[in-house]
Formats: sequence, structure tokens, C-alpha cells
Amino acid sequence: MEYTLGTPVRDSIFDRDTTYYICHMTFQNALSVACAIIEKNGLFLAARRGRSQLHAGFWEFPGGKIGSHESAESAIVREIREELGGTVVIIRRLNHVTFAYPDKTVTLIPFVCDGSAASFRASEHEEIRWVDGTNPETLAWLPPDAEILASYQCSREIKRMASRP
Repeated sequence: MEYTLGTPVRDSIFDRDTTYYICHMTFQNALSVACAIIEKNGLFLAARRGRSQLHAGFWEFPGGKIGSHESAESAIVREIREELGGTVVIIRRLNHVTFAYPDKTVTLIPFVCDGSAASFRASEHEEIRWVDGTNPETLAWLPPDAEILASYQCSREIKRMASRP
């Protein structure tokens, strides 16, 4: 991390000179990853990482790395086709989550997707499971996926409340 000396600025609240510092962070091994929250019949799909994968046994939303000349939207459609053998329709994008692992930094870009027209199979994951949303926190989620899950649950609750008469 590097710190750059800022410009002294008059602080109007405390009426004093204040020097602000700007922090510049450069992430080594930064990855951008798209993930899908696939909805079908009121449930959403969770995927358990395989034994040969890093973080084996943890649950995640399926997806993968975004190619250098690829949009996040096209990456998630491609990844779901490759990993799960199905197609999805993107409904909306949620706020991204950036998480720093010891060896890399991952920015996870989540998409809520409609998977009602497809059937899915686990090819890279140990298991896939349809979850009803009442207690998904009982699964051992990867930390950035757990953050996305919380955001998703909040957006579902807001949507549910807004649809009430």
C-alpha cells in the first residue's frame, strides 16, 4: 500500500487546517468473476466445490472468470453453459463484492438469473442443490458468496414487501 500526501484543506466543521491522505491500493493477482443466482420455482441454485478444487466442500454461486475481452454478462451465460450444461436468462445485476484471499483478490459480480427453462447437472461441482431461502446460511458458503447471499436475500425481501397490497 502506498500513501500520497494530500493537499491541506480548511475543515469547515472544526475550523482548522487538515491534511488529507489518499490511499492507493494495488491488488496483485486480481480476478474478476461472474456468478449466477439461478432462480427456478421459488428456489435458487447452490453449488458445492469439488474435492480437487481450491476451497473444496464450500458452497458458492456457480460462475467463473471473466475473459479479457468478455463482458460480465456474456461470461456468466458461458460459464453456466460450461459448468452446468444449461442456459439462463439474466434478470438483474447485484452489487459486486471484492474479497481479499491471502494469495489473490477476487471481485465477484453477481447476476440474478432465470433458470426455469433449463435443467442443470453438476460437472465441475461435487453437488448442486436447490435452496428455498429460509435457511441457506446452514450451508458453508465461501465468504464473498455469503456476502452476496445476504444482499440477495435482502433484495428478495424488499421485492416481496413491495408486491404486497
